[in-house]
Amino acid sequence: MRRQLLAIGVATAVFAGGLTLVGDSHAQEKVPGKTKTGVTKLVAQLVGGEVDPGDRRAREEIFLEIDKLIAKRIDKKRVAIRTPSFWVGVIQSGYFSDRKSAKSNRLVTEDMAIELSDGSPGDVPITYFAGKKNNKKTGAKLVVMVLPEGTDAKAYVETNWQANELVLGGSMVVAAITASDKYPIGKQPFLAVFPFLHLREQFNIDANGWYLGGVGAMCGPVQTAASEVMPDRIAALVLDNPPTALTNENSSLFQCVVHHDGETNAAATTYAELNAEGNAAIAKSETSMTELVTWVQGHAGRILPGTYEFVSSTTEEGVDTPWTGSFYIVSPAKRGVPVKLKIAYDREGAAVQIDGENLGEFRLFMNDELLDLSEEVTIVVNGEELVTRKFERRFRDMFEVADEYGEYGRVFPAEYRGFAPSTVPEDAGDGPGEGDPAAGDGDPAPGDGDPAGGDGGAAGGGDGGGDGE
Repeated sequence: MRRQLLAIGVATAVFAGGLTLVGDSHAQEKVPGKTKTGVTKLVAQLVGGEVDPGDRRAREEIFLEIDKLIAKRIDKKRVAIRTPSFWVGVIQSGYFSDRKSAKSNRLVTEDMAIELSDGSPGDVPITYFAGKKNNKKTGAKLVVMVLPEGTDAKAYVETNWQANELVLGGSMVVAAITASDKYPIGKQPFLAVFPFLHLREQFNIDANGWYLGGVGAMCGPVQTAASEVMPDRIAALVLDNPPTALTNENSSLFQCVVHHDGETNAAATTYAELNAEGNAAIAKSETSMTELVTWVQGHAGRILPGTYEFVSSTTEEGVDTPWTGSFYIVSPAKRGVPVKLKIAYDREGAAVQIDGENLGEFRLFMNDELLDLSEEVTIVVNGEELVTRKFERRFRDMFEVADEYGEYGRVFPAEYRGFAPSTVPEDAGDGPGEGDPAAGDGDPAPGDGDPAGGDGGAAGGGDGGGDGE
């Protein structure tokens, strides 16, 4: 059984807010066919549900088989372990390999299990539709729309999406859920996560193709969920007549399309200023729904940022949003104070620059899309060089991290754990710190900030293998 958790490339481009996107153009070598075929079958056992994540012995046997396939005698240039897109592809194809897909071209309303902030379980109705070309072999884009209280979700999907020829004849999955006392997303924005987790068990959903949307008054809670709860997990926001724009530093991690009445919309203007190249506005007309669907279908999906800014949502209990996409905040220096980050991976310079305000213990994840792991990498935090060394690629760790956080659209075979020389705001108070900057040597014990409630480590079974360099 999978862990249902949310810790929550294209050509290089630079967007507003200091966000740099990296591509996979440096990894043009092909993975040998024998390696690809064998690894695909074995990975399907790991992520498709055949082997339980807690069955360490069975997983280790599969890891050993994978190790043989990517050994130098077969993959002499070690192409597989150096190609993140290869692993994303085989995980995507393997994740849905062990069961039937829900039927396409059918409008369905069913109960969805959720859990509220006080830990109490609940069931709320969700309506969804998958186009005629949806199939279990190909990852589909998923659009989840949150509707104002009292809205008929079935009628909304049927009239606005199912009726569109592009949706009907395509592979996209569209879902709608109505806000209510049982689904209080306005007060508990993390509830936006559940439809994605629910539907990726029904369909083969592209891990980089999550689109979160809202209609009218629900555009506010949806924007909050996007920027504070899952900014690194969604590909884009889909806003229908948003009253206002609610953005923060994290809003540059995803793109946005605004579908609006009238000639202009204030929220659309704000998003255009944030990212004129990536964000879009579509004025409503007889053909605007087709324009909106075309935008989503043609969207590149979520892309791994090489340079970005991030601010955490932090309470006295800890960090609410510890996972930033390639960087995990184990603990802040002071409780109750947000952690602000600027992260820059420099592949050509073989370095990572991290500027963190109120940052304590952290985990930095790396792959060959962000850095050339065949070379020594220097990690600098708040102006202080913490380490310069060659990091071993461990495919075991890569799978542990993916499974631990339910992150199947990005893979990281290398990791560095350390403590930051923290910069704490003057008004942070005198509360005890959760991370001791003097306690670590760059490879500290796993922290308690793990959303999985586990040991916080990515190295289960990761004592070797995967990289013979």
